Amino acid sequence: MPGAAEAAGRHPHAFKPFGFGVRACAGMQFAMWEAKTLIPMLYHHFTFKLIDNFKLRPSRKESFPSPSAEGLALHIYPAPGAPPPPPAAAYAARPSAALDSASSAAAPSTPPPSISNSSGAAKLPAAAAGGGVSSSAHNTPLLVLYGSNSGTCEAFAAQLVQSAAAAGFSAAAATLDSIMPAGAAGSGQPQLPKAGAVLFVTSTYNGEPPDNALRFAKWLSSAAAGGAGSAAA
Repeated sequence: MPGAAEAAGRHPHAFKPFGFGVRACAGMQFAMWEAKTLIPMLYHHFTFKLIDNFKLRPSRKESFPSPSAEGLALHIYPAPGAPPPPPAAAYAARPSAALDSASSAAAPSTPPPSISNSSGAAKLPAAAAGGGVSSSAHNTPLLVLYGSNSGTCEAFAAQLVQSAAAAGFSAAAATLDSIMPAGAAGSGQPQLPKAGAVLFVTSTYNGEPPDNALRFAKWLSSAAAGGAGSAAA
């Protein structure tokens, strides 16, 4: 029932039997992008037509995470003017040795740095820390603000901090909510630095902000709507 989790004092994403919410499959969004890439390729080569007398009805089988078309069937025809398919040789797999070589070349020489959720400060390797990182260090302040549930954007923020430090910046990372003043969610102005640059890195789940960016997202919505907590023009 909608609202049951909140009424019981639980996080709204505490229980998702299909793996949605915070505990979603790590590859789900990647699979979605793969599908979005494949569909235009199919439409480039084929024409699709519904079977005769098809009536759209949602299927609510328990194995499906969301309603889908029940009994969907299509006729598939070659698209007019579609390019010919490539020869079979084009699909031949590369030798495993070449794959191993490419994988080794693409692998980073050092692991990415991590970020502590409690302080939000980037923990950089010794080679990327300190003032001697770059011979042309200019120490321009750079703050990387991130929102992350699964840790992907958190790790990306740490990589940005490391790269910026190597380029001579005085870089640090913190969560988006860490710059919001204490108190009611969405109230007050974010405490952004007066000098230097700020980078924003955040994920989203179907338009919803990560847990450590909830207050910032609420303020941003209020600012976009010209609310009381909006930023001055």
